[in-house]
Amino acid sequence: MRSSFKGLEIAIKGYQTEYNRYPLATANADETPMLSEGKILKALMAEDSELNPRKVRFLDPYAARGGKGGYLVDSAGVPRMVDIYGQPYRICIDYDGDGTIRDPQSENKTQPETLSSGVIIWSGGKDGDPATWKDNLASWQ
Repeated sequence: MRSSFKGLEIAIKGYQTEYNRYPLATANADETPMLSEGKILKALMAEDSELNPRKVRFLDPYAARGGKGGYLVDSAGVPRMVDIYGQPYRICIDYDGDGTIRDPQSENKTQPETLSSGVIIWSGGKDGDPATWKDNLASWQ
């Protein structure tokens, strides 16, 4: 899974370098985690000419086997990157450009901690629940 984390992170940073903004950035974008599916993947894979007008392919993921551990298109036609348990990754991007992202592991604390990063990615782990950190895998750990 670490290679999937790194591949997504490099693709997102490559997009930022090419377009001088992160994918899906808008005037009101916040650092709310998103799933590794839909528009962000279409932008990174040059499948959306509005989000990626130069049609630069930043991400070339490997196919999921049996619906797990890679890229797939679901029955509704939505592209997804899924972990080895078949769940989409969580992605958080530093849209405000301050060089930090709130550590999702410290969400329930009075003073949430921050991570020095532009992009963080994590998996809900074997139980599929991103809120239970005992089995989660994270790009920053």
